[in-house]
Amino acid sequence: MRIRPVQKRDFPQIFDIYMQGYAEAAKDRNFGDVNRLKKPDRKVMKPWAKKLASEIKSGDLIYIVAEDRKRVVGFCYVKKLDTPDSETSHVANLGIRVVRDMRGSGIGTALIKEIIKRSRGKFEILDLSVMAINRDAERLYRKFGFVRWGTASGYVKRKGRYIDQDHMSLRL
Repeated sequence: MRIRPVQKRDFPQIFDIYMQGYAEAAKDRNFGDVNRLKKPDRKVMKPWAKKLASEIKSGDLIYIVAEDRKRVVGFCYVKKLDTPDSETSHVANLGIRVVRDMRGSGIGTALIKEIIKRSRGKFEILDLSVMAINRDAERLYRKFGFVRWGTASGYVKRKGRYIDQDHMSLRL
């Protein structure tokens, strides 16, 4: 397995990883990531990939993938929180996902370690939200020094069920 910057050819696999989240949430009521209410179709992929490429080029986004035998098995990114002239432009939001069959194998650890390394000197704070039911993810974040600073009660609504969302940050 290797960690590397995202490439244009990765976007179809990344889109598929996002799409797997819908099946996971349907099977496991405690699936720990947030999905859109309406499942997107492939026609959104090209403009989405173009937007990401533009944000990477501008420096507002750092995006990396974990690749195993030419298969993207996870991704992690940090995205500038606000516009360049904002008082929060030193903050970036972190997102990560690893395919189900590879969780627990160290991929998340490797991705977060690398994204923190690439974020130093560019951002001062990494911020994230994690569903409170996703204790494995929260343990992973704590391992790197992320601290929970608040909980939004009932923040996620999945099929009529309200789930708390924890907010965590890491000061670089």
